[in-house]
Amino acid sequence: MEQLARQSIEDKKMVFISVDIEVYELNHNCVTEIGVAVLDLRKGNTKDVKPVGRHLRVKEYMHLKNGKFVEDASEKFEFGTSEILTLKQSAEEVKKIFEEYKDRAIFVGHDGANDVRYLRQLGVELPEELPMVDTLTLWKINHGEDEQSTLGRLLMEYDIRSWNLHNAGNDAYYTVQVLMAMCVSEAGKE
Repeated sequence: MEQLARQSIEDKKMVFISVDIEVYELNHNCVTEIGVAVLDLRKGNTKDVKPVGRHLRVKEYMHLKNGKFVEDASEKFEFGTSEILTLKQSAEEVKKIFEEYKDRAIFVGHDGANDVRYLRQLGVELPEELPMVDTLTLWKINHGEDEQSTLGRLLMEYDIRSWNLHNAGNDAYYTVQVLMAMCVSEAGKE
């Protein structure tokens, strides 16, 4: 997994697509936000290329607010303007992104199996052969730990400034940044 990520960064031929899903904390069947960040390495030097982030707020569930167990940051997207779409429209937008990049795409997640599961529930079927990189798994491998680690912890560890976590758009964006930092950091240790 790490080798795939590092090789893709070096080759500059792939596109990292990070997806983060936020759900209502009292009913996980209610997807409230979908964040997507696309890092197209074909567009220049990896140090200069920034992810393009999107934040899709699900119209049907905008009235549901987290805050009891996790912070509600649904109105605090840091990398553009939030888009308000129906659940169906949101799923279609995510499908379009993966279709646009087809065999050049690599799915990036932080504990991404959950996000993939939610995408499938929304009718977004990712290709079977889609390569996947998970920042949580990479962190566990590189640190020899089997414990969970939050995205926030990884951001601090790699000295990446962050604001308003638990906003799906922000989390997707930061996940791509963590992946890049991990690959650069781990390559420097060799």
